[in-house]
This record gives sequence, structure tokens and C-alpha cells, in this order.
Amino acid sequence: MTKKYLKYVLPKVAIPGVDINNPRNPGKNLGLRSFYSQAGVGCMPTLKAPPVRAVAPAEKILQGQTNATICLGVDRPGNRTSGYGGKGQTGAGAIDLCAGNMGAYERTVDEDGKPLYSNPSYKIDAARINIAQKSDPDKNLDLPEGSIGNVTAKSAAILKADAVRMVARDGGMKLVTGVDSRDSQGQRILDMPGIDLIAGGDDQGLQPMVKGQNLADALAFIMNEIDDLRETSNSFTSYQREFNSSILTHNHMSPFFGIQGAPSIPLIFEGIKAMFKTVANTETSLVFMGINKAMGKTNYFNPTAEKYILSALNNVN
Repeated sequence: MTKKYLKYVLPKVAIPGVDINNPRNPGKNLGLRSFYSQAGVGCMPTLKAPPVRAVAPAEKILQGQTNATICLGVDRPGNRTSGYGGKGQTGAGAIDLCAGNMGAYERTVDEDGKPLYSNPSYKIDAARINIAQKSDPDKNLDLPEGSIGNVTAKSAAILKADAVRMVARDGGMKLVTGVDSRDSQGQRILDMPGIDLIAGGDDQGLQPMVKGQNLADALAFIMNEIDDLRETSNSFTSYQREFNSSILTHNHMSPFFGIQGAPSIPLIFEGIKAMFKTVANTETSLVFMGINKAMGKTNYFNPTAEKYILSALNNVN
């Protein structure tokens, strides 16, 4: 195939902003040869130049040919005046790992074509791990207070991305708080921090977690009380049935020589109807209540059942 036909089969490629092999000569037309070596296939560099970070004097940047950086510096959630590094405080060292600086807005020049430098952003950067000696993590991430509240001037470890997965193979996984008596600043810890699980970024309706074993004990107690109530109701029904039987056959002595009078005909019909309803409704319901209680106990309180209310592996205190 001759060169004159290449324009019909090769994609049109914009001139890259920076020649990665010669960063001092931005805007150089790298040509078709560069297209093949920088098409990105097979983990090759791409034609799109990564954003350039605005590096502060106290920072050291490690960056390859992609939009991923490791910064050894100070606490700096934004521009060079932000964070404890921007305030000039000591004891504010930080390690910032970012993949995808500027996120979906990444570029190297502004609207006027002038060089554009990026600052860290917890809002738009694609994925970040930040370890800081002193920081305000809740403020930097714009998190709700929850029941724990927002901490300031504490050592912090932050992980943020579109999707976060933490996987443990065979050693298990623990979320533990309050294990030391002093914080990273040497101050004595006087309160006991907890754990908040907040979905949707809104702490409205945040409630305490339920302790599974205590809940199981409480439900078992309630079920025992229901059993006692069922037995009490069953006993009452039996006593009432005997009393109703006596009422059905109840009569009075007539004024005629003490002869017994006939039972009340309306009362007999009402009594028979009441006895029928007692057997058909009340006693039958009590029987089914006992059956349902036994089934519920088997389904929810048996560790081998599918709907057992306690987790076999996960615990909270």
C-alpha cells in the first residue's frame, strides 16, 4: 500500500501537547511512527499527555508516562495554601498516591492554550490514597458528622475511588477503634470512638447497630412470653367452656311446689353458638399459633437454617 492511501486507513491523531521523549519541545509533530509507539496498546504510552502537577517546594513527585503520581510532601488537599502544609505547620508530612489527576477534566492547557497545572482535589481526582501525619480528613472529604463527629489535626489515612474493595484471603478482616491510649500527637485519648456506616453521604436517620446475640436472646424471651400467653389463653378458654356448659343447663325452681323450671331456650342457642365459635376460632387459632411459633423458632433460631438471624462470620461489639 502506497503512502497516498494511508490517510484512508489510519485515524487522524491530534498533535500531542507534549512529546514524552522530548518534554522540552511541546507541540512537536511526532508523525505516524510516533502513533504506533504511543497508541497505548500493550501498555504503551498514549498520545494524550498527562496533567502536570503544580509541585510545591516541599514535595517530591514520582510519575511515569501516565496520569498516576506518588507525591512525598506535606498535608495539602488543594492548592499550595491549603491544609497544614499550606499553613506552614510542622509534623504534617504526607504521602499522596493518585491515579487520574483531574479525573474527567484532565487537560494540560487552558482555554487560551496556556499551560495548566493541577492541584490535588478530593472531589474530582479519580482515585486516591492519602496518608497524612496531620490532617482534617472529614473536612477535606466533605463528610457528614455522623455520631463520631469530624476530627481535626489528626493523623489520617484516606482511600477514595469510584469503587472500593477490601479483600482478605485467610486472615479475616477487622475494623478496630480505640486500641491506643494516646494519639499521634502524644495526647491522651479520653473518648472511645465508634464506627459509622453511612450510605448515600447523609447521616440523617443514623441509628445504633444491633447486637445479634442480644437480639436473639430478646426475641427468644418474647417467644417464651408468647408461649405463656398462649397457655394462659388456652386455660381461660377451657374454664370458660366449662362455665358456658353450666349456663346452658342452668334452671330455676318454679313457684309450683318447687318443681324445676325449664332452661332458657334463647340461652341454649346462644350458648351452643358460643361454644362452637370457641372451638372453631379461639382454640384452633391457639393451635396454629403454637405451630407457627415452632416453625419460626426453627427458621430463625437454628444455626443451620437459611434464615438464621445471626451472621456466621461477622461480629460487632
